Amino acid sequence: MKYSSLCLFLLISPPLFALEKVSLQLKWMHQFQFAGYYIAKEKGFYADEGFDVEIRERDLKSSPFDDVDSGKADYGIADSSVVLYRLKGKPVVIASTVFQESPLVFMSLKSKNITSIYDLADKRIMFRRSLDDAGLMAMMTLIGIDSDDYIHIPHNFDDMALIKDDVDVMSAYKTDQVLNYKDMGIATNILDPSSYGIDFYGDLIFTHESTVRNKPERVKAFVRASLKGWEYALDHPEESVDLIIEKYNKKAVRKHLLLEAEATKNVIKLNYVPLGTMHEQRFKRIADIYKNLALVANSSSLDGLTLNSYENSGRRFTTQTIFVMLGSVILLIFILIVVIVFNYKLNKLVKDKTKKLLLNNIELANNIEQINEKNSQLEVAKLDADNANKVKSLFLANMSHEIRTPMNGIYGSLQLLNKKTEVKEDKVLIDQALFSTKCLLTIINDILDISKMEEGKLEFDVISFDLIEITKCVITDLSQNSELQATKISLKTGNTSQNWFGDPTRIRQILLNILSNSVKFTKNGTIDVFIESREDNLLSIEVKDSGIGMNESQLSQLFQRFEQADKSITRKYGGTGLGMAITHALIDLMKGTINVSSVEGEGTCFRFFLPLVKAYSKDFTEINETTSRQLTPDLADYTIMIVEDNKINQMVLKKMLSDTNANLLVVENGLMAVNASKETKIDLILMDVQMPVMDGVTACKIIKQLAKCPPIIALTANVMAQDITYYLHSGFDAHLGKPLELAHLYQMLSQQLLTES
Repeated sequence: MKYSSLCLFLLISPPLFALEKVSLQLKWMHQFQFAGYYIAKEKGFYADEGFDVEIRERDLKSSPFDDVDSGKADYGIADSSVVLYRLKGKPVVIASTVFQESPLVFMSLKSKNITSIYDLADKRIMFRRSLDDAGLMAMMTLIGIDSDDYIHIPHNFDDMALIKDDVDVMSAYKTDQVLNYKDMGIATNILDPSSYGIDFYGDLIFTHESTVRNKPERVKAFVRASLKGWEYALDHPEESVDLIIEKYNKKAVRKHLLLEAEATKNVIKLNYVPLGTMHEQRFKRIADIYKNLALVANSSSLDGLTLNSYENSGRRFTTQTIFVMLGSVILLIFILIVVIVFNYKLNKLVKDKTKKLLLNNIELANNIEQINEKNSQLEVAKLDADNANKVKSLFLANMSHEIRTPMNGIYGSLQLLNKKTEVKEDKVLIDQALFSTKCLLTIINDILDISKMEEGKLEFDVISFDLIEITKCVITDLSQNSELQATKISLKTGNTSQNWFGDPTRIRQILLNILSNSVKFTKNGTIDVFIESREDNLLSIEVKDSGIGMNESQLSQLFQRFEQADKSITRKYGGTGLGMAITHALIDLMKGTINVSSVEGEGTCFRFFLPLVKAYSKDFTEINETTSRQLTPDLADYTIMIVEDNKINQMVLKKMLSDTNANLLVVENGLMAVNASKETKIDLILMDVQMPVMDGVTACKIIKQLAKCPPIIALTANVMAQDITYYLHSGFDAHLGKPLELAHLYQMLSQQLLTES
C-alpha cells in the first residue's frame, strides 16, 4: 500500500526542475539584430537560468509595449521609446541595454544631394512621427525645422521606396537597409542624429513593473542569459547567421546578415563599455528631448524606469533598519547602566567609551556611504566626459574635413590665378585672398591642436633643422602684413649656426604665433628677433616689438584661451584668442619656459627657452628649398590619374597639373580607378579617400596587388596624424592634405616621378 501511494504521487506531481515558460517579443522580423537571444536559447544559456523562452517576431498590428502591458509577452525588445512610455505612466521597466547607440538614421539617394539637416526642408520624408523616430525629430528640431517645413509620409516599410521615388528621405537602420543599398551599388547619404548630439540608446530589454517587483531575481537571470548570448553571437557571427537562416528566417541572405553582424558590433560598442551598461543621466537627457518635442508634459516623471532603481529602493530600507537596530542597542546599553548602579565609576567609564565608539562608527559608516556614492557619481561623470570628448573629436575632425574640401577649390583657384595674372592691382587682391585663406586654415588647425592637447594626443617629431632658415621663412610669410603696418622685422643671430634636433613644424608654429601677434599690434615700428644658444642644450629666442604694449591686467590674460587684451582690442584687431594659448601649451609640452614683459605704449618682449640638442653638420639635413618655389616639373611623358568625386576639385586639380604637360585621366570613384589601372598604363595616382561606390583606401589596397603598381598619393581633407598613419599603413606611398599647396604638389610629383627616373 505504501509503495502504491508513492508511485501515484510521482505520477501526478509536476517535474521538480520544470523550466519556467516565458515569451520574448521582438521589435521587428527575425534578423541579426536579435542574434543574442537566438544564441541564448540555442546554447542553453536560458535553460541554465531555468527558462524555456519562446521568441516571437513583430506583429505589425500591435507593438511590443502593448504585448508586455497586456500580459501576452513577459519581455520585450524596444528602443529609447521605452522612456516615452514610462513618462506617459505605463508600467514598463528597462531591465538592460544592448545597443549603446541607436542605429536609426535618415537615408536618401546620393543623387538627391541631401547632405545636412538643412536640406530636409520641403522634402518628402517617410518615418514614424511621435514614436520610435523621436531621435530623428529631435535632430530636425535642433535647427528649427518643424512639421510645417516638410512633407510627412507615414512609413510603409518598403525598403525600395527611395528607388521608386515614392519619397525623398526615409528612416532606416544603418545596420540593415543602409548596408543593403550599399551592397546593391546604390550611393546614399546618411543623416545620423548621434552626429548632432542626439544620444539615444538602441535596443533595450524591458518588462512589466509587476514582474520586477514580484520576481526581481528572475529578471536579472533573464538579462544575464541574454547578455551571455550576445557575447557569444558577437564572437561567432558566422555560426549565428547559420542559426538564423536554419531556424528563424530561411529567406534571409547570408551576405546581408554578415554585413549586419559587423555593423551591429559598432552600435553595441563592446570594445568601449561593458555589455548592458546603463546611465541614469543619459535617460534623463532622452526624457528632456521627449518633453521638448511636446510628446509628454514637462511634469512627467521617470521614477521606476530602470531595474537598478528598484534595487536602490531596497538598499534604502536596509539602511533605515540598521539605524533602528543601532538605536535599540544604545537604549539597551543605557538601561543596563541604570540597572548596575552599584559599580558607578566602572559603568560611567564603559558608558562614555561605548558612546564615543558608537558615534565614531556611525560617522565612519556615513562617510563610507558618502564616499561610495561620490565614487559612483565620478565614474558616471567620467564616462559621460569620455563620450563627450569622443563626440567632440569626431565632430572637429568632420568639420575640418568638410571645411577643407570646399577650401581646396578656393585656395587652388587663387593659386592658379596668382600664377597667371600679370596685372598688379589684381595680384594684390589675389595675395590678400590667399592670406585670408591661410588665416582661416590656421584657425582650423588651432582648434584641432587644442583638441589634441586636451586629449594628450599631441606628438612631437625629433629631426635636425636650421632654425635661422625657419625664422626667415616665417618673416617672409608675414612680410605682406608687416609692410601694410609699415613695420620692419629684423633677425639678429651673430655668426653662430643654429642647427638643432627637435620638431621644426611646432617651433615654426610658435614663432609664427608670436611674430604675427607682434605685427598685429605694431604700426610704424620695429620688431627684433634675437636667437642665441645659452648652452649646448638650451635654445633662447627673444621677440621684441615697439607696439602698443600691455598693462598688468592684460598680461595676466595673455595665455588664456579665447582671450585677448580686452574687448575693445578684440573688436579693433580681431583674432580668435587661441594663438598665444597654443604657444604656451606647446612650449610647456616641449619642457620649455616663456616670459613676457610689456610697458603700455612702449612695446612688448617675449622670451622663451627650449631644451633642445645641438645638431652638427654630420647630423643636419638641409631643408629642401623647392618647397618655397613653384618649380613646374615637365611630365610630358607621364600619365597621371586623378581619382576625385568632387567636380570643383577635379577642375582645380586638372588646371594645377596643366602646366606640367602630363597626360591626365580623371575618374570619380575607387572602383573606376581599379578598372582604369587594369586597362591603362598609369605612372602616378592622386587618390581622394572619401568617395561613393568604393573609397580610396579599398581601391589602393586592390591596385597594390597589380603586377605593375604606380605610386599612389592620398589626396584628402583628413589631416589628423592618426588618419595619415592609417593611410600610409594601408599602402599609400605619400599624403597631401587639402587645401593643396601648388608648390607642395609639384615637389611631390618631382620626388615620385623625376627623382626615380
